[in-house]
Amino acid sequence: SARAEANKVVSLSYCGEQKIGTTDATTVGAVIKRAGIVLAKGDIVEPDATTAIGNSFFNINVYCSRAYLITDGASSARVLSAQQAPRLIAADAGITVYPEDNVTFAPVTDFVAGKVVGQNIILDRSPPVNVTADGKAIPMRTHKATLADYLVEQGISLVAKDTVEPALTNLISRGMNIRIT
Repeated sequence: SARAEANKVVSLSYCGEQKIGTTDATTVGAVIKRAGIVLAKGDIVEPDATTAIGNSFFNINVYCSRAYLITDGASSARVLSAQQAPRLIAADAGITVYPEDNVTFAPVTDFVAGKVVGQNIILDRSPPVNVTADGKAIPMRTHKATLADYLVEQGISLVAKDTVEPALTNLISRGMNIRIT
């Protein structure tokens, strides 16, 4: 009935503020528009704005984006993201983060130079190494100091007849070629 359509109960959480009310809106996007919310770049709406509003109690979440500075070695990027995890924030900026990379939050200390007030996401890249094991090339990354530490990290066990080049005591360096036969 028309009365039932006008009495759909909706909980709308916008940037951490929650309001509960009734509506005759048929989609999430219509509820957001009627609430006077203007979405900013990087905001996340759950469920999607095209989702139909059901006749029972319905929850809508709008997560507001924040500005972040991402420091990746000598380069940096600014991004607006509503994500909470630093790896997901970097992904929003189009930056590839490898599982072996260390990713941490730190406060922005020079907001004038960084042009961001808030959090800095620092990427400590794991250097890539080229491993050839039994003739098979395997690109890998690590923060380990020595080749022996790296093999332990990767769960690679050597048997008596295996040979490793360079020596297990060698320090890992970016682009190092490691051969296990």
